[in-house]
Amino acid sequence: MAEPLSNSLQQAFDQVNAFARTDEDLRELADIIGPEALEHVKQARECLDLIIKSWEQGRTDGLSVHGYFLQHQEHIRQSLEIAESYTALVADAFRASRDDAEQLPAPVAPETPWLFSIPLDRTMQEAALWVPHFRTFAKRRNSQAILEAIEAGDVQIHLVLDRGEVVAAIGTRVFDHERGRIGELMWWGGKSIPATQSVLPELFQFLGEQGCSRLIATGREGLTRILEPHGFKRTQITLEKPFNVR
Repeated sequence: MAEPLSNSLQQAFDQVNAFARTDEDLRELADIIGPEALEHVKQARECLDLIIKSWEQGRTDGLSVHGYFLQHQEHIRQSLEIAESYTALVADAFRASRDDAEQLPAPVAPETPWLFSIPLDRTMQEAALWVPHFRTFAKRRNSQAILEAIEAGDVQIHLVLDRGEVVAAIGTRVFDHERGRIGELMWWGGKSIPATQSVLPELFQFLGEQGCSRLIATGREGLTRILEPHGFKRTQITLEKPFNVR
């Protein structure tokens, strides 16, 4: 049974909560990530409901129960990571607004990298989060067409967060093809390849939930070493010959 907060902790919580509600940027961020966290909680609850229903109906298959528990734990983990990252941002902003900031405990950020997908209708409003990483990608190739696709709402941006910091961003698009719905990795930029690699399974699952039957990616040779361990296979090559035009 959960123990109630002490009076001092309750007062501190109420104070920080009131600060978060009056800060426009924090409220805007909460509006973005809140539905995603809530969806994971709902999915976790559905897993528990399935376990209870199976038990009540006498279908106590151990493998099924174990599978439901694993799904439940994964949804709880993802919702907790979102909540902890938001809490870290709120605590950091609150400390910065007070003269006695050093008396507040340090915020706790998730220990492992995680992925946050910006809703398509929020892409340009959240440009400050992904544009710096897009620029690192743009240095390596002609990116004007991709930027236009982003502005048109055809490309979704996914942020890679590590300990409360956005360390990379990935752009994907989903389109229908005669072979089925295709998910494409359009661009990838950032300063942490290991962190990005660790969230790729989560990204692939997200695209699969969008109805994609296959994923494709086009890029430099180094992309092969990154994606092949995840089941990607080389299907074509691009050759390039420079001309010294005077």
